[in-house]
Amino acid sequence: MLSDGPIVSASTCKRLIDAARCAVGAQMPCSLAANRGQDYRSLPAEACGPGFLAELAASGLISAAAKATGIAARSGEDIMLARTARLEGAPASRGVLNLHHDRHKRDGRLATFMINLATVNDGGETFFPAAGVGEHDPVARDLRQAFERGERFVMPTADLATACERRLHAWREGATGEMGVGVSALAGTALWWDSVGGHAQDGAWHSPCLVTGVAAEKFTITFFKAPPPVWSSMLLN
Repeated sequence: MLSDGPIVSASTCKRLIDAARCAVGAQMPCSLAANRGQDYRSLPAEACGPGFLAELAASGLISAAAKATGIAARSGEDIMLARTARLEGAPASRGVLNLHHDRHKRDGRLATFMINLATVNDGGETFFPAAGVGEHDPVARDLRQAFERGERFVMPTADLATACERRLHAWREGATGEMGVGVSALAGTALWWDSVGGHAQDGAWHSPCLVTGVAAEKFTITFFKAPPPVWSSMLLN
């Protein structure tokens, strides 16, 4: 689902970016993204420093993520900040960056809540190639089979990634029919989705799209929502 307009102000987004920028700058870029002409860096919220954590607590996003997903906030929750920009001198390719399912690192991730902190006018969308398509859609079927094999990440050179990229271009061109759903990066807007259960599991596969603007930066905060560990409940009881 997509929020009906921004849920936080542009000034709040800027404060969050400014508070995290030093930590993001010290982070090593992802080599896989560099191969696609992108400077992509991500790090846990707690690694962004106390100033960022204070801004995050004041922003209202923690409670917004809990309300949207129905999963309460808790200490030590899985929250990541990411920044994507086009590498200087890289060609302005308009494809997908890394097609994946959010359960590729932790199977306990039941839902995702993502907030865009910056507006990107050229590329930078989040694309869901199997969202809103039928059960027998070939891309949804192939993604489902990959998931069942334990594969939660698709290499950019794979045929399946190429098929998803074709869908992205068709969606951008306004083609009609079942072709997936894309969401542009607009500062302050949020999107969230379930990662388990039937069509939701197929539709949860997604990819950030390459940022093509020379000076554009995409910043996001992502809450990977999961229930509290069983052992903590046992201790409390």
